Amino acid sequence: MCNEFQIMTRKRRSKVPKRSKSHFAYDFLRLKKLSKQRQVQAIRMANGKFIRSLCGHVKKLKHAKLSAKTASSLRRHSKRLRSLTNSRVSIKKKRKILTQRGGFIGTILTSLAGTVLSELLDTITEE
Repeated sequence: MCNEFQIMTRKRRSKVPKRSKSHFAYDFLRLKKLSKQRQVQAIRMANGKFIRSLCGHVKKLKHAKLSAKTASSLRRHSKRLRSLTNSRVSIKKKRKILTQRGGFIGTILTSLAGTVLSELLDTITEE
């Protein structure tokens, strides 16, 4: 297994301080740096906790301030976004939605970058 795929797998060997609330922000930033093909592979290998956290942050996009261009690109994927935020949809189906082609994962990652970075800065300032 490559080093870049160890970010979200079940066996975690991270150097993140134990005081931080979650490893999600660090994993998210590492995922964002990967190429599109590697992002899809990493999400296929991700554990359920990471997928749940990602979907929880997608839910926060409803109240986030977004540019017009980002909002219109997210509006195109509104049906997928609703199924990601639905708690009755299984993790297996959510993973399948995230790994589908068509630029969906790139749109989500760029939209979520601001909210995840603000969460990361909040955890750093608390320490």
